[in-house]
Amino acid sequence: MTDTSWLDIDLDALRHNAGILRAVLGAAPGPSETPAPGLCAVLKADGYGLGAQKLAPTLEHARVDMFAVYTLREAASLLFVTSRTPILVLMPTAGLEPLRDLRRSPGYERLRLTIHSREQLRELRAALDAGLPPVSVHLEVDTGMSRGGASPSDASMLVREIHSDPRVRLAGVFSHFACADCDPALTAAQGRRFDEWLSEVAPLLPAQCVVHLANSFGALRSSRHHRGMVRAGLALLGYAVEEFDDPATFQHRDAADALRPAVRWMSSVIHETRLEPGATVGYGAAWRATRPSRIGLVPVGYADGYPLSLSNRGVVRVRARSEWALAPVVGRVSMDQITVDLTDLPDDAPLVGASVEVLSDDRAAPNFLPTVAHTAGTITHELLCRLSPRVVRRHHRTAAEATGPRVVALGSVPRSSRPTAATGAGTTGV
Repeated sequence: MTDTSWLDIDLDALRHNAGILRAVLGAAPGPSETPAPGLCAVLKADGYGLGAQKLAPTLEHARVDMFAVYTLREAASLLFVTSRTPILVLMPTAGLEPLRDLRRSPGYERLRLTIHSREQLRELRAALDAGLPPVSVHLEVDTGMSRGGASPSDASMLVREIHSDPRVRLAGVFSHFACADCDPALTAAQGRRFDEWLSEVAPLLPAQCVVHLANSFGALRSSRHHRGMVRAGLALLGYAVEEFDDPATFQHRDAADALRPAVRWMSSVIHETRLEPGATVGYGAAWRATRPSRIGLVPVGYADGYPLSLSNRGVVRVRARSEWALAPVVGRVSMDQITVDLTDLPDDAPLVGASVEVLSDDRAAPNFLPTVAHTAGTITHELLCRLSPRVVRRHHRTAAEATGPRVVALGSVPRSSRPTAATGAGTTGV
C-alpha cells in the first residue's frame, strides 16, 4: 500500500536546533560559576503534530532539561519513551484520576503539575489525603497574558500554602509572554511585573525552584528574559525568525537564522489532464485555462490539513527529471486533492509519479512552511498542528545536504504575503 503523502521529519535538525538554543542560553553575561539556563522542550499537541513519542528520545539524548505538555495523557505517553527528564503538565488539572492511575508507573516522580488556582490546589490536597504520593508542582503567575495562571496576589498566597504542605514540592514558578514576537515594550513590562512578584516571595522559594518566563520568541529576543530556564517549542523545530514582527530588535537574530527547519511534506502527481483554453478546473469553476494547459492531480487536500484558503494561491514544487520546478495550485482545494498547473514544465517530461514537495524546508522556497502559513492567513503553529494524522510521519536522522537541488521557477506563481496584526493571524507560543 502506497502512502498518498508523508511528512519527512529530520531528527538531526532537532538536535542541531537544541544546540543553537544551548549556545544562546550560554551567551548571557554573568559570573562564570552561574549555570546556564535550562532548556525545556515543549511537545504539546503530540509534538505540534509531529509525534511527541518520536521526538522526545532525540531531545532527551540532546539533554534537554524538561519536557512540557498540555495534558496528563500527553505526559503519560512520554513517561514510557524517556527515562530521566521531568515532564511539566501545563493545563489546570481538574480531575486527578489519570494521576492516580500513574502513581505506580515508573517515572511518576518526574511529573510536574501546574497550579493555577486555590481550587486546584485544594483538589490536589484532597487527592493527597486519599493516598496519592507526594507530587511536585510549578506555579503559573499571570503577568499580562490573562489566560491561565493566578494573579500575582493570589500566586503569593498559593506559594505560602504550598510552602506549608510538605507533600507538595514547589519545583518551579513561571509566567508567559503575550507578545514576545511583536511587542518588546509589553514583553519587558511583563518581565518587570514577574520580577516584582519574585522579590516578594523569594524567601519562600526552595533553593532548587526553577524560575522560567520565556518562550521561543522571548528567548531569542533578549538574554534578560532567560531566567533559570526557557521553554522552546517552535524554535526546536527550526522556525522562529519567520514570525518576528521586528527582526532587527532581536538580540539573537543570527541564532534564529541558524535554526534548521525540520519538516517537509511530500507527495506525488497521480494523474495528468490536458485542457483546451476556456476549460475550467475544480468546484465552482474557480480557475479557467487561458492557453492549452497540463494539470496535475496531487492527493492532498483540506482533509490532510492543506488550507482551503490556498485555492488559486498556493504553490508546490514538482520534480521533473533532475530539477525542481514551481507549480501553482489552480482551482479550489478539495477534500483529498489539489490541482496544479504543470504547463510550463518540459512537454516531454514524465509527470505522473513525479515527486511533489507540498511544504518545503527551504527558507528561500515559496512553499516554505511558514510562508505557506502566512499566505493562508494563519501561523506556523496552526498549520503544523492541523496536519491530519492520515499524513504519514517519517522520522529520519539523515543530516541536511549543504546544497539542495537547483530550482527552476516556471509558470505564474502567486506571491505570498505575511499577514499583519489586523488580519487576526498573530503568533502564539507555549
